Amino acid sequence: QPSPSSPHPDHPGDRTSLAQSTMGRGGENALLKNNNPGDRINNSIKVNENNNAVDGEKAKEILMGPLARKLRARFPDWYALADEFTLYHQNSFNVFLHMVTTPAGIWAALALITKAAHTLDAKTLNSPNSVPFVLIMLYNAILKQKLPKDLWVMNSMVMFALGTAAAVAQAEYSFLALGVTLAVSYFGQDVAHWLTGEKTYDSTYMTADARAANGSASSSFASKFMEHTVYLMPLVLHSAYHCPEPILLSWMVPRNYVVFAKLTSTDEKSHLKRIRDWALAQNPRLDATTHWWFERPNGAQVGVENQGYEVSPEVKESFEEIMKGDTVMGMFTKRFDMTSYEIAQVRGMNELYVAGPPLTNNSDKVFESSHVDGPYRIFPFCYLFRCMLATTGNTQIRTNFNFVTTYPENTTKYTLADGDVVGFDFNREIHYIDNDPDPKRVNKDPRVNLKLHYVVYPKCMRPFGKLLAFLTTRYNVNARNLFLNTIRPKTWRHKFNAKYVVLWTTEAVYRIEQFASWSNVAYVALASLLPRLLLGASSSYPCFVALTSFVHYIMYISVYYLRDDVSYGSFKRDVMFFKVIAYCHLVSQFASAVMANVATTGHPVLSYAMMAVGYGLASSAAMALGVDRTYFGSELGHYPPKWITAFPYSLKIPHPMIVGGIIGLSGFQIYAPFRVAIPWLIPAHIAFYMLHMLQEHFDIIAPKSRGIGKTAASAAVTGEKKVA
Repeated sequence: QPSPSSPHPDHPGDRTSLAQSTMGRGGENALLKNNNPGDRINNSIKVNENNNAVDGEKAKEILMGPLARKLRARFPDWYALADEFTLYHQNSFNVFLHMVTTPAGIWAALALITKAAHTLDAKTLNSPNSVPFVLIMLYNAILKQKLPKDLWVMNSMVMFALGTAAAVAQAEYSFLALGVTLAVSYFGQDVAHWLTGEKTYDSTYMTADARAANGSASSSFASKFMEHTVYLMPLVLHSAYHCPEPILLSWMVPRNYVVFAKLTSTDEKSHLKRIRDWALAQNPRLDATTHWWFERPNGAQVGVENQGYEVSPEVKESFEEIMKGDTVMGMFTKRFDMTSYEIAQVRGMNELYVAGPPLTNNSDKVFESSHVDGPYRIFPFCYLFRCMLATTGNTQIRTNFNFVTTYPENTTKYTLADGDVVGFDFNREIHYIDNDPDPKRVNKDPRVNLKLHYVVYPKCMRPFGKLLAFLTTRYNVNARNLFLNTIRPKTWRHKFNAKYVVLWTTEAVYRIEQFASWSNVAYVALASLLPRLLLGASSSYPCFVALTSFVHYIMYISVYYLRDDVSYGSFKRDVMFFKVIAYCHLVSQFASAVMANVATTGHPVLSYAMMAVGYGLASSAAMALGVDRTYFGSELGHYPPKWITAFPYSLKIPHPMIVGGIIGLSGFQIYAPFRVAIPWLIPAHIAFYMLHMLQEHFDIIAPKSRGIGKTAASAAVTGEKKVA
């Protein structure tokens, strides 16, 4: 488990500077406002900050630490080029693909050179494998005075590694194969830009007009192309470090996808009034809920008492204006980078409803229980949002999100009224409604609400986004048909569905999502099945172990590094789930080894002792901190810093949870029959533990992170949105 040992604000020995944590580590990086990629201050971009135009150069000067300013003064040409390049490499997936294609292309080029050297006469060239290394040494020497030291060292290490790989592998590949690899890598970079919707850097200097538009009129195409080629690898490394969403790490962070806004403009209020007045003029029953479609999809039933019809053309017009309005759309443009994502309306799910008090056994009770609305969770990076928009006053009914935790409560609560709108992932977000306990806040009038729906997906995954919208719409139609038949159940079948099918199914789906997550279950299933299909049953288990044993470590490292806008409940659930999976592997393998050898070697007493001491120490540290502080509750801003003096922190043991975990793992490793079965398993566990311990010890967090107590989740003391 992650150990908030020194430096950590929850126990003695903390050396963390809150100022440093808040501003990062003094680097020249982007500033995220509300984690909005559209508000980035990055390089020479001009952005809006507090609705004022801010020049990127001035913003950089404000944000940069003294070291960064000194480096820029020493290497002005490099940083000018890097700033230009980074402007067109903001998308983490684009940068990730460049981290694959660029080294692959350089490797192929070096392998071609090495293979060509081998074809020369031995008298002409006695050491053909030395040719790429000579070129690499010359290349590194040229860049020595042109790059910052840390970047130069990293680039040199990468180049020598690629040279070694080229020398070793050149004999295994033909000239044709290496040439194809080089071509695929080169054009693969253009494909990466096309997939992510980012403009290519070379398009800014391909023509004289393009160079003039970008301030490079005095440069020729040849000089810019040569500069781009020579500096390509360090430019890619620089972009990877300065990417607004760090590659790989950002994909492992469970994000908070609950968004909120309020419609306040005169036009918006006018549209809300038109919708509200029309709904109430239909004389809806107040002892149940009444529903109207925005556009009734195929297959939707039309029930009794106005259930399931479409709204009037006038109301539909107001619906349209609200759906495409700046306020609602702004929730998504602030949360997602629109250079990478697309937003589309899902019109077949939109509806208007009037809510009355729930009956005892009808399906209104579903919403008072924790639940997830939809079943389609296995669409990575694609999200279907349901937005609940209130057109009337409301002081009683609260919408609660279980996993979007705020301090000191365990849920985020929204009492939606008069233009408040909250959006959440239809297929993933656990939520429920309840009543405000204050008897003075009981509603006297019916609530008139809208349900608006949008699908958000990466531009490169448009087919998956469209498929998600289609499948969710069909599911919603079927679920709505069932719901309409259970609002006022008359037949025994409808009563049975209302009391058992709807409620029990909802409860079962919710419990799996609460404790395991359908996405995690699907990942484990794929990690088990794919190796079986590709490698065969006899060879698949080590691959399955590798794919499922270290996920929780990567999530620790990623969340500790990034911190902002984390769905805290989801994070705790996911790391606990994968840690259980990891230890199931360890315990099952160890037990099998003991049972197979106990008759000849006896019980491994020393292993038992080390496990007891190690995991006893780790468990004591976790108990001293509590579950929430153990899982970064303080770092993520959900709890205030607190000094912990209880055992084992009283013994001044550094990082007692990690130290205890390593001792326990070593107990597994010293047992030879276990070690022989999967020799790399325990060293890999310990390596991840050590990596995370170093991260904690040196307080390595993202330069863009707002640090302790500065996350979106802790912005409000109670996390509750109330309208009096």
